[in-house]
Amino acid sequence: MKIITLTLAMLIPTAAMSEPIRQTFKDASGREIGRSTTDARGNTIYRDNMARTTGRSVTSGGFTTTFDAMGRQVGTIRSR
Repeated sequence: MKIITLTLAMLIPTAAMSEPIRQTFKDASGREIGRSTTDARGNTIYRDNMARTTGRSVTSGGFTTTFDAMGRQVGTIRSR
């Protein structure tokens, strides 16, 4: 019984950490204008209020690279 309890206790934080982070963006009137979803690796997809992809960003090796809706690179940011 102890082994099962310990195993379950170890899996709960792992499942919570693998959940994507979701954020909603609203305008000054409170209307939803978009959303973003970030996975555990730091990759983010941006969508408009019609769920169309408007861009994405990929974080790797201390850099975050941003791409537009067509997949073209539009910027790079170096992390500290």
